[in-house]
Amino acid sequence: MTVGDQNATLRNLGTELRVSWTTSNARYSVAGSGIAKSTLLDVADSVARTDS
Repeated sequence: MTVGDQNATLRNLGTELRVSWTTSNARYSVAGSGIAKSTLLDVADSVARTDS
């Protein structure tokens, strides 16, 4: 899976979903409970766009 143009990892941590990715400048994680996977990925893509 990708976030922006970076490889990303999606983890299910019980009640929490977390997506993480690394750029040349930083490591990012976005997480939520009770959120749809598609919504979490939309948020992650939004964060990735602000870093470009």
